[in-house]
Amino acid sequence: MVTLKQIQYFLALAAELHFARAAQKLGITQATLSCEIKKMEQKLGFLLFDRSDKWEIRMTEAGKSYRHLIEKVPESVQNAARESAKVARGESGNLTLAVASYIYGVLNIAAVCKKMHSLYPDVTIQILDHFSAEIVEDYVRQRKADLGFSVTHEFRAPLDGITGKILFDIPVQLAISAKSPLAEKEKITMDDIKDSNFIMPPRYTQPHLRQTFDNFFTAHFHKLPQVVQEVEGFHGMQQFVAEGYGIGLFPGGVKNEFPDRLVFRDMPILSGIFLMLVMQEEYNSTLVNNFIKILFEEVSTFKR
Repeated sequence: MVTLKQIQYFLALAAELHFARAAQKLGITQATLSCEIKKMEQKLGFLLFDRSDKWEIRMTEAGKSYRHLIEKVPESVQNAARESAKVARGESGNLTLAVASYIYGVLNIAAVCKKMHSLYPDVTIQILDHFSAEIVEDYVRQRKADLGFSVTHEFRAPLDGITGKILFDIPVQLAISAKSPLAEKEKITMDDIKDSNFIMPPRYTQPHLRQTFDNFFTAHFHKLPQVVQEVEGFHGMQQFVAEGYGIGLFPGGVKNEFPDRLVFRDMPILSGIFLMLVMQEEYNSTLVNNFIKILFEEVSTFKR
């Protein structure tokens, strides 16, 4: 196998067509250069140079072809080393984030990604959105995503196969139809909502949220909440609330899409909901670490 050093020697001699000048350019002896070129020709099985005229060497046709094909090899090797070093430093590569869609209401993820791109322009970030926090966590668990943005609370069971870091608490708001008598109250109490109808995401997509809500109602009112309609997605939930079907629960910061038909009020219960960053239990990625560092540096800016 021809070595990279031999290729460099060959290219220098091909450029100079003079052993003494090429050897001087390479910083080696003429004898060393001649010996390495002969070894290279033996390995290749053909002559690279015509030395029949001792005063002037010429490249053979095979030598010209070989030069054309490998003249960028040294540059390619240097580029490969340079790019690989950037990957090792976490300055290049692909990063996939899984995001529960309602997280955008409490954290400006785009601003964090923008900071990442400004520091590491060769990093590509892919975003996987889903309404369900559980599916987001599955993306990370199945290694479809490097990191995930989910939620946790006091009733959640320990994470299985992944680990989480709490970023900050998430306020919870009630969405109430503007026609409801509750809309006239600035402060809602637990007694105000104990007999209310609720619009909630489906239990199969948000089992932890639904279980949390059930546990709070059972603890405070000794009964389960009355869920009259399941709707997945904030737009649909707000639409049903605006029509007077019932009350909806939303994270603080969600845009009111029907400002003339519904109002938001602080939630008197459901405290202890936290934004959580989820990741593999064991990982060795400088790129992931770089993103996490930027996230924790920036996250206080976006607390609501």
